[in-house]
Amino acid sequence: MKSLSDIDSLGGKAEGLLSLKKIGIPVPEFMIIPANDVLLLLNDANEMENIYQKIKNTFDKNELAIRSSANKEDGEVKSYAGFFSTVLNVKINRQEIYSAIKKVYDSAQRSAQADVNMNVIIQAMIKPVIAGVCFSEVIDEYNQKLCLISFVRGLANKLVDGKAKATNALYKIKSNKINYMNFSINGRLYQYTEQLHNLLPVIQKIRDKIYPNADIEWCVDKNGHPWIVQVRPITKKIYLSKETQECVVASDGLAHGKAYCIDSSLPTDKLKSAIFDFKKNDILVSEYTDTLFMPAINKANAILTVEGDILSHSAITSRELNIPCLVGIKNLLSKIKTGDDIYINTYKNILEVNGNNLWNKTSDIDWTSFYDFSNLIELKRKKNLLLFENTFGNYILYYESNIPTKTIETVAERLTEKYKNKIQLSNSNKYHWYFEWQNFNQFSIFRKYSERASELAQNFQYDKIHDFYEEVFNECLYIKNNKSLKNELRRQEIILSLYFLLDMLLPMGLSIRYAYLKSLPILPQNMSFSSLFTPKVIKNKTLSKIQRYLLSIAAEKNKIFAMFIDNNLLSYDYMQIRDQQIRSLFDNKYPKYSVQMYQLFYKRYMKEKNADCK
Repeated sequence: MKSLSDIDSLGGKAEGLLSLKKIGIPVPEFMIIPANDVLLLLNDANEMENIYQKIKNTFDKNELAIRSSANKEDGEVKSYAGFFSTVLNVKINRQEIYSAIKKVYDSAQRSAQADVNMNVIIQAMIKPVIAGVCFSEVIDEYNQKLCLISFVRGLANKLVDGKAKATNALYKIKSNKINYMNFSINGRLYQYTEQLHNLLPVIQKIRDKIYPNADIEWCVDKNGHPWIVQVRPITKKIYLSKETQECVVASDGLAHGKAYCIDSSLPTDKLKSAIFDFKKNDILVSEYTDTLFMPAINKANAILTVEGDILSHSAITSRELNIPCLVGIKNLLSKIKTGDDIYINTYKNILEVNGNNLWNKTSDIDWTSFYDFSNLIELKRKKNLLLFENTFGNYILYYESNIPTKTIETVAERLTEKYKNKIQLSNSNKYHWYFEWQNFNQFSIFRKYSERASELAQNFQYDKIHDFYEEVFNECLYIKNNKSLKNELRRQEIILSLYFLLDMLLPMGLSIRYAYLKSLPILPQNMSFSSLFTPKVIKNKTLSKIQRYLLSIAAEKNKIFAMFIDNNLLSYDYMQIRDQQIRSLFDNKYPKYSVQMYQLFYKRYMKEKNADCK
């Protein structure tokens, strides 16, 4: 058998494993069989016996993963993600190993290119608690770099084959380092945060030593130990997918063609036959797409699936092919049949079937009244300041009434060009409350109760809502009567900030955000999000808990203003009185509700060493 140095190319997968091992990354034990020797052992029983004995001596009693490593695979331009075969959980049995190696080697025939050399990797199987894929560098809508980790329980094959909805973790990247403390997790497996944090140093080392933009397959065993089973360069810059109420846009674009529906549950022979009959430029429609679908994917104008995620093989390949890929479409196979005329425009949220857009529904939430400010960014043009928001796929530009119309139109045009989506214009109060929120955050007591409110909202703790409102209200009464607070303006501002938290930020911001995120994947098709605010009986336990929480929040919000008024914490025209007081401090040279004036007011008059609260 040839030495490794005599081989022209071991394939990107094998070379990736060797690179990982060289820098000390934890990799399950592996051996590489070069393509020429694979062909030899498949045709010579003695050679097969020699390989079998080597495998027995190397891997002891472990089960094996037998993987492809074609010379065309896992390159910097094209990944062939999922194109060739991998066989998992192979017992150390001569016949099973032979069959798996043959299956991997024969999968080279899927390529139309004649010069595919199929090397084979024999690798120890890890029994994972969680496993998944990491894209070590993706770009969000604000052009910021993040590390994206998608994972499922058990083996990752159901994720990359598009058979399961993954949990996604996003970590911000600053100065090319993954920020362990600045992250978010969206999905049901958030309890595995500690295991992800064990994985992060390994990913950082791969970023530093191999590829900053790496596509990594990984797993974590029952002891919390991370393992890397594959690394390759990301072939195309990844922008975070748009997640709408209808689907996840795994790859943007426009497409038109005839639908070709394939039943993923067909027996293998019939499934292969259906895939073979797939015509070039058709739209592939299926429940999910695994490695068998790759010949059809390579001929498709677009891909539509019921299951899947942004890092599944079909999503990766569709981005390389520059074709649209929409995954996670509920009841897809009841909406589309083979031969239907399909038009897709991901930029405008269009999926037309025979001329009818399936997604012509409008949101039942007015996002301009959604008082969560985490997605707002400031845009400066000359002396004017505008705010831009992308919340759940809703693009909104907020402006102050005194900003010239031409300026607003110019900014909106540029945003439309950048995001290829309709930009909604709004001069709602949200513009001013954003800056008020920034000012309120200077108070330690406001920050403390905001954190508590976020915890309540995130966990839908409906049984603690009343006590929380009562506690904050009593805190405001204490502040009102606290003689040690000499600055009367500061006293009023602190009370106002806490009222804002109870009346707007918690009920109309934090609660809606977390309720929307949690309920969106599990809402029945005939049920709108707004119906959670009604007393309609809901059988789903999670949705019922969210409903009880939202109804509890609504009840407390309805009472809080009267309580503040009755106890002289606020007056009916408190905003006008406050504005006039502040304007008089600056000789009325600022217009009403001026953002600049309030910022200056806080800088000059809100400094005080005394504690904000008890």
